[in-house]
Amino acid sequence: MLVVCIAAFAVYVHFMWTRLTNPHEGPPSPLLGDSRIMQAEFRERCGRPTNGDEAIVVEILHSEDIKAWIEGAADIYMARCPNTQLRLRAMDDMAAVDALVAGTVEPTLWVPASVVALRYLEDRWEQSLRETPLRVEEGAELVRSPTVLLVWEDRFRVLDPLYGGWQAESAPWARSICAAVPTAISAEELAAIPREEMVPGSWIEWKRARLAGAPSETPSSVTPPSETPPSETPLGVSDDTVTSWGRVAIDHTSPPRSGLGLLALYLMAHDFAVLRSPKAELTAEEFPETLAEIRADLVRWLRRCEAGLDKPLESALLLTESMFHVSSRHDGVVTSERHVFEVLDRIDDHGAMMRRAWVVYPEPTLWSDHPEIIFTSGDAAGEESREAGRRFVDLLRSREQQVRAIEEGLRPTHPEVVIRDHDVPRNPFLRLRAYGIVLEAPTGEPPSLDGAALRGLIEAWEDATLRN
Repeated sequence: MLVVCIAAFAVYVHFMWTRLTNPHEGPPSPLLGDSRIMQAEFRERCGRPTNGDEAIVVEILHSEDIKAWIEGAADIYMARCPNTQLRLRAMDDMAAVDALVAGTVEPTLWVPASVVALRYLEDRWEQSLRETPLRVEEGAELVRSPTVLLVWEDRFRVLDPLYGGWQAESAPWARSICAAVPTAISAEELAAIPREEMVPGSWIEWKRARLAGAPSETPSSVTPPSETPPSETPLGVSDDTVTSWGRVAIDHTSPPRSGLGLLALYLMAHDFAVLRSPKAELTAEEFPETLAEIRADLVRWLRRCEAGLDKPLESALLLTESMFHVSSRHDGVVTSERHVFEVLDRIDDHGAMMRRAWVVYPEPTLWSDHPEIIFTSGDAAGEESREAGRRFVDLLRSREQQVRAIEEGLRPTHPEVVIRDHDVPRNPFLRLRAYGIVLEAPTGEPPSLDGAALRGLIEAWEDATLRN
């Protein structure tokens, strides 16, 4: 009897583990006797009819941002095409690159958050000296979400005038994340600073330095829709209050461990390069060349800014959520608009009980564009799975699923699907506009970098912070 119980328990544990690791990997429905396979359009829509024990299997690796959206679409696809199993696995872009290079995952379809991850994978694959070359079919972007700053409303009142705008010439990413850190610092000066003091400056020092001699303190962008601010200063926030905030704490996730952390570093480096360049804008050719030329300066600047900070988190969603913890020291975080929706949806119900946050859209920014990537290496037998993967992508691009994407806080790419027109309570772009959400986000992006340049950025950050 004991042996039977142990065996039954083992079967149960194996079943539950399989369901947890592959939530959409269930036994396909037997098709024998299913009238659907006799319909003329079945093969075109779903591929070769199969019996239940020989389903077409599609391994899909995707970003965590689109988990709810892609799982809902997968359920619809498998209901329509019971000859196909879609095995879904969510993974951050940087973890996915590590797993792909190591060969621990071998998906048919990969939907990373950003095409930046593919560029980084290409370089990592080459550096790993893998015998099999990386062969992929890179398709169009499926849904989009911009990288944004989420800050407290009172911090926004001070931040906005400090820039006079959130455009490239103001270097908003570098100057907010590394507030009051000089862009030019010698090795000798850096050596004299204790590591624990290698952090951004204080709010009051930054405010006084930035506004000394500034032509205007008038906010250049939209003021948060709240009560009329006090009038102690032109900023609407008194010096005593600003002093009480201490150092500026606008944080990002770990660049080697988080896809959004790498995007944050990318944007900071672009701003730094623009500040150190005599040109207001850098071309696609000039940007990587400038980064290579100023690498030593960039490392010193990053070290002066971040070497004394606590170890950064690896999850952008956890970082965004942690901003609302009672013990939080965050003034703001670099995150994706999608994560903002996920967190604001939870706190919006509490209304006045919660401190107000404000979403800022600096320009240029980087977009999580969720490209479809089909791995084309492998034998001819895998082509059936690849074709099924392409058909699933067609569903994701459909008007039906692009409207669903809006409701999941993702910007559609279908030309006929407009956020403003989807006027329903489930549309977070309309429902959460009181927090600064805009229907038309800035479209300017920094010049692209190849995989080698991205690897160089990560190595510069690791050298600066002595972390990996």
